[in-house]
Amino acid sequence: MTTIKEFELIEGKKGVRDKYISRTEVLDRVKELSLLPYKDTATTEMVAEYYGVPESTIRAVVFDHEEELLSDGYNVVKGDGLKVLKGKLLEATNLSSKIKYARQIAIFPRRAILRVGMLLRDSEVAKQIRTYLLNVEEISSTEQKREARKSLWTSEEEMTILNAVLTSVNNGGTLNEGLIKASKMINKKYSTVAGRWHYKVRNFADKDVLEKIRNNIGRSNKKEVITQPDYPSMELAYQIDKVYRENGKLKNEVESLRKMNKLMKEKYHKLKEEHRIVMNVIGSAMKAHTRDVLRREIYDDKR
Repeated sequence: MTTIKEFELIEGKKGVRDKYISRTEVLDRVKELSLLPYKDTATTEMVAEYYGVPESTIRAVVFDHEEELLSDGYNVVKGDGLKVLKGKLLEATNLSSKIKYARQIAIFPRRAILRVGMLLRDSEVAKQIRTYLLNVEEISSTEQKREARKSLWTSEEEMTILNAVLTSVNNGGTLNEGLIKASKMINKKYSTVAGRWHYKVRNFADKDVLEKIRNNIGRSNKKEVITQPDYPSMELAYQIDKVYRENGKLKNEVESLRKMNKLMKEKYHKLKEEHRIVMNVIGSAMKAHTRDVLRREIYDDKR
């Protein structure tokens, strides 16, 4: 259900959306965002994939709000600029055939991607983004807003966690020691940092590091003492990780069932239409047969 504030965000003037346009970190919080290795931008295809909508929907948003998006850095690259862009991308990664042979490429910086989310009506990801933006805005005190924004994660903070853990484990330390160090470096609670590690950052670590952590290799001979009361045990951390993964599986199953239900409805309506056509054909054939029989009876009576 769309609230009044959400409706204003979608249908209101540019100034309404401009109030939230700097909060691009929300994009990574709601869903992992894939970007080109060039100035943190994304193509139309990548933006459509992020929001789970067809590319034509993104193009429609651009058509209706082009001036707003241009103010956020949206740009259609062509000509010499396109050659430079392809060259930059080629240095960093292999080009997809779609980009390689494109005559022009529309690129969206993070601000433009966020604005698209404020404008898209029928996208679950966009709805989550709007909900989060509005919830943060409704927090009344300055302190509460500061704490809410602290719960957002930037890529730099996640890399700090990863590097701290790698340094600790590879130098004979433990996972907890790395997380403690990271929590001090980014000024967040250990429990918050540990949750982020198990929810996302651990996916960036290689298999050797994860194996060391699992086998507790590199643990100090001294008994590890945790003084802060909010440090969760490793068992609890693994349980949190398990819950996150199970929740992801459930979301995928729900999405599969939703798609299956949609396909079944489409199949039902198709079969219903085919049945109607067949019954009409049978009815017409029966009427024709009845008329033919009556003609023959009348003919026989006259003879």
